[in-house]
Amino acid sequence: MNLTQMNYLVTIERKGNLTSAAEELFISQPSLSQFLTKTEKELGFPLFRRVSNRMYPTIVGQRYLRCAHDILELYENTMSELMDYSKNDYGELAIGITIERGFTSMHKIYTKFNQLYPNINLQYYEDSPQALREMVISGQIDLTLNIMSKTPAELICVPLLTTELVLCIRNGHPLLSSPDFLLPDHTVNLETLRNYSMIKFRHGTQARVCTDQYLNREGLHPSVLLQTSSILTVCNMVSVTDSFAFLFDMHIQPQKGLLYFRLRNVPIYEFCGLIKRGRTLNRIMKQYLETLKPIFIEEHENCLKLINQTYS
Repeated sequence: MNLTQMNYLVTIERKGNLTSAAEELFISQPSLSQFLTKTEKELGFPLFRRVSNRMYPTIVGQRYLRCAHDILELYENTMSELMDYSKNDYGELAIGITIERGFTSMHKIYTKFNQLYPNINLQYYEDSPQALREMVISGQIDLTLNIMSKTPAELICVPLLTTELVLCIRNGHPLLSSPDFLLPDHTVNLETLRNYSMIKFRHGTQARVCTDQYLNREGLHPSVLLQTSSILTVCNMVSVTDSFAFLFDMHIQPQKGLLYFRLRNVPIYEFCGLIKRGRTLNRIMKQYLETLKPIFIEEHENCLKLINQTYS
C-alpha cells in the first residue's frame, strides 16, 4: 500500500464517513468506497464498522491505522528535514489562517516571503481557529496562527507576540459621562458595564473562550445583543449601539467613532504559530514565521497606538 492509499484510510477515520472523506480527497464517493472494499478484501479483515451514517475503526483497524499514522508522520518529518539540506528551496508549505487575518495580512506576508523563497509554493487554508488547529493535528496543513491561552498537548506553540482583551465602545457612549467609568489606574470599572448589553463572538472562537473565562472570573454576566464570528461585525455593531465588546488588542480596528480601554486584571495570551507535536520545524517553516513576525508586531503596535489615543 502506498502513501496516498494510507492517506485515504486516515482521512476516512478522521472524517467518519465516506462522503466527507471523498470531498476532502477530491475523489468520488463510489471510487473511495470501492478502494476501501478492495483493501479490506486484500487484508482479510474489516478496517471499519458502519453504525448509522458513521464509520468507526474496528479493533484490528485501529492497530492498522496507528501504523499508517506513524508511517505518514515519518514521511512528513523526513521530507521536512530534507528541505534543510536542499540549496534550491523547492517545496510546498500549507498554512492555516483566519479569513479576517488573511484579509489584513496575507498579501504582506506572501510578498515578503516570495521574495526570499520564490520556489516555495504557499498554500493557504482559511477557516475558524478551532478548525485550523484540528487541521494541523490531522496533518492536513503544516502550521497555523492562533491566539492561545493553553496549548493543546498535540501541538507546539512558537510565540510571536502577546495580546490581551480590551473594551470597545462607541464615541459618545453614555459610559463616558460616568465619573466611575475609569478606575485610578485608567482601567475600566467593570461594575459600570452591568446595565449594558454586549456584542459577543460566537462559541468556537478563541475570543469567546477568553471573554467567557474573564467574565466568569469577574462575576459579570451581561445580556447579549448579538453573537458573530466577525471582528468587523462586532465593531460595526458597537459603533451604532450602546452595547460594548471585548476583543484582543491586536484586533483593534482603526474605525472612526470607536474607543478602546484597558481592562483590569486581564490575562495575557500568546499569539503564536502552531505545529503538530513531533513534526520537524524545518528551515522554511522557521523562515516563514520569522518573515511574518515583524509584520504582525508592526500591526500590533499600530493597534496599541489607538488605545493611547483614547487616553490622551
